[in-house]
Amino acid sequence: DMCVRDRALLYYRLLQRGVEETRKVVTGPKSDPSMSVLTGRQEEPISQWASTFNTLGPLSGRDLCLQTAVISATDQPSDSSAEKEL
Repeated sequence: DMCVRDRALLYYRLLQRGVEETRKVVTGPKSDPSMSVLTGRQEEPISQWASTFNTLGPLSGRDLCLQTAVISATDQPSDSSAEKEL
C-alpha cells in the first residue's frame, strides 16, 4: 500500500534527524485545518473566489484579468444616452 510506504518513509527520514526532532514534529501543536483554507479571505465575498477554488485560475492570473476588466469597466465615464435607454 502506497500510504503505508509513504508514512514509513516519513518516519524513517524524521528518525534520521534524531529522536528529539522527531518528537517535536510528531507531538507538535495541531493546527485547525478549517482556518488555513480561508486565511486572508474573510473580507472577500465567497462569490468572488469560489469559482476559481480548486483550479489553476489563481496561478495563471485568470482571476486577476477578470477583476481588472470589472474595475476598468467601472472606471469608464457613463454615457448618459445609454443610461436613458435602460
